[in-house]
Amino acid sequence: MIPGWLDELECEVASCLPTRGSMSVSELAAALGVSEESAASYVWLLVSARRLGIEGLTLPAPAVAPARAA
Repeated sequence: MIPGWLDELECEVASCLPTRGSMSVSELAAALGVSEESAASYVWLLVSARRLGIEGLTLPAPAVAPARAA
């Protein structure tokens, strides 16, 4: 591994994140110039290293939560 690579990744991602409000993975991917899969992997790496926190999760607009059996 390259020394300091996670620090560099953290700085790149942090520079794209808004100070208030939310950002989707596709917006982050566009800001970083990478695929959505790469952006999601970056977020996962930073969260697992406790360098980034996630304050909320939502379903995308077209997605519908599965119905619960009664």
